[in-house]
Amino acid sequence: MSGKKFTAIWQGVLVLSAAVLCRFDSTFADENWSRFRGPNGSGLAADVSFPAVWTADDLEWKVALPGKGHSSPVGWDDRLFVTAGDPASGELALVAIDAKSGKTLWTERFTSAPHHLHAANSYASSTPTVDAARVYLTWASPDALMIAALTHDGREVWRRPLGPLEFKHGFGGSPAVIDDLVIVANDNLGESFVTALDASTGEPRWRTRRAAGTEAY
Repeated sequence: MSGKKFTAIWQGVLVLSAAVLCRFDSTFADENWSRFRGPNGSGLAADVSFPAVWTADDLEWKVALPGKGHSSPVGWDDRLFVTAGDPASGELALVAIDAKSGKTLWTERFTSAPHHLHAANSYASSTPTVDAARVYLTWASPDALMIAALTHDGREVWRRPLGPLEFKHGFGGSPAVIDDLVIVANDNLGESFVTALDASTGEPRWRTRRAAGTEAY
């Protein structure tokens, strides 16, 4: 996959604990699929055609994930990153997958604790975001919203609590990378805010309060 960057050549579908990669006969796009709904948040992939009906022949590979999730995969060059949550323990797993072969390259786990979720939510509803150096993910515990950054090889670079959470249905907000900042919205029933962290170090750059009372799940 040298030359063109990896994006939008895959459509990840999480069905309980499985992810599938769809094969396309079109060319690679120029941008990586770096966050929820793609590089500009529109959910549109240029120069890619999707089959209207999928059959087994449309699948390149299928891999089991260590849990359940509603997050979307993200991709950078030849790697996919996707999260899965353990319904029993609340633990979150970040899985790196080789986009061409479907081989699981590494899995990193982040402890949490069981807490109440909406019936349509999961412990892995936040989509990670990725840039050329790191992949960033958020997850909730009963006490705080957490964020961590890892290299593409799975080495943790930094981790930080972002503040307490007050919710009835769980958490589902997804971070985004803008230039050298990771932007995270913590919308919940208690103190809510949007914050920007230095992507390299996790140090806060700015923080803006938001009106409480809206749950992001």
